[in-house]
Amino acid sequence: MLARAIREGIGHDDRTLHPQMWSAAFSKLPDEDVAAIVVYLRSLPAIRNALPRTHLTLSQKFRFNTMPEPILDARPQPSFATPKERGEFLEYAADCAGCHTDWYHPGSAVNGQLFAGGNLINAPTGENIFSPNLTPDPSGISYYDENLFLQVIRTGKVGARKLHGVMPWAFYRSMSDDDLKAIFAWLRSQNPVRHIVDNTEPPTFCRLCLQKHGGGERN
Repeated sequence: MLARAIREGIGHDDRTLHPQMWSAAFSKLPDEDVAAIVVYLRSLPAIRNALPRTHLTLSQKFRFNTMPEPILDARPQPSFATPKERGEFLEYAADCAGCHTDWYHPGSAVNGQLFAGGNLINAPTGENIFSPNLTPDPSGISYYDENLFLQVIRTGKVGARKLHGVMPWAFYRSMSDDDLKAIFAWLRSQNPVRHIVDNTEPPTFCRLCLQKHGGGERN
């Protein structure tokens, strides 16, 4: 039941779960990893917390019900020939591309270009944060090396500057060096995309993503 909810987005009563339960990112998890997650969840103290029913519009119900894909075969533990392949697997589970890609502006020059940044994220503090460019272009993280990447994920800082809290670095800081280096190898293998996104600057119009964000006028 739990494995089905985690990887397929189906609840115990066969309803489709809201996609905020991001089962799409977990769909490639092997059986052994999912079993470990279930064992951990079963070890937590039971807490009674009755919640109200989720109410969806008709269009949401139709759209969400077409999303789940059943897993019919065993998912063995994957083997990786290179760190880049391991990094691709880990990045998919962490859904880095989900935040660091602009998915919502069809027709823009960077729409759908993986890791090119420009995805608007409404922070709980009320700020509008735009995800930065993670491609190896000079406007992205070309200046990063392995050690700097590990330092950023471990500390949540780029030099003296702190990352905004919408980047959940604290969830990833306990990953092993090998795992983080694999993710970095995968990012370095991506197509470079020129797109300056700098949340420390005042928002200005960007001709590439058709939004107003820091550094936009420099594109």
